[in-house]
Amino acid sequence: MCSNKNLEGIEEALSLNRLVMELAKRGEKFFRQTHPNAFFLVVSCPRDGVLRNDSGIRADSDFLRLKTELTTGGTPPPAGSPAGEWAIELVKTDRNVYKSKITIGRAHNNDIVIRINKISKLHSVFNQERDGSYSLVDMGSVNGTTVNDVKLEKNKPVEIKNGDMITFWRYQFQFVEPEPFLQLLRDLSSKTSQ
Repeated sequence: MCSNKNLEGIEEALSLNRLVMELAKRGEKFFRQTHPNAFFLVVSCPRDGVLRNDSGIRADSDFLRLKTELTTGGTPPPAGSPAGEWAIELVKTDRNVYKSKITIGRAHNNDIVIRINKISKLHSVFNQERDGSYSLVDMGSVNGTTVNDVKLEKNKPVEIKNGDMITFWRYQFQFVEPEPFLQLLRDLSSKTSQ
């Protein structure tokens, strides 16, 4: 479970409740046009959101900040929001030199920014292949990237599939492709209407 302390820095995370309401209000065709990309579901974050340096002092950069081009206007999750209630659309921005890759790292020019010193400046890179599949490459990060608890080798692409668990240091996400994500929202909608 991610407490509000470790999610308070998420600027562009989308509430699943908000996405369910958007789907119900505007319909599937509009939703697919607006959100054609894969998503990360937030699964877990560092314990209590309090990271300390070797001297026991709280780290200034102790937050996760995700910025994407299409998901603007996000607000921080309310206190006590559990993991799994927030999603991040994987969207390419114009902040880095890679034209077709979604970058993840600590530096401000990444597509997904995790502002903590345990994340490398350029930690990992997502690629969407021509056949529509996705791959993930660890760019030589110090604290590693794992897919389903298997540590990635530096600069070696690994195919990512729907449902895979991806960890960057202690931040864990579930990768969800567009159609399964839409089905997840449908399922959530039916649960809330019962």
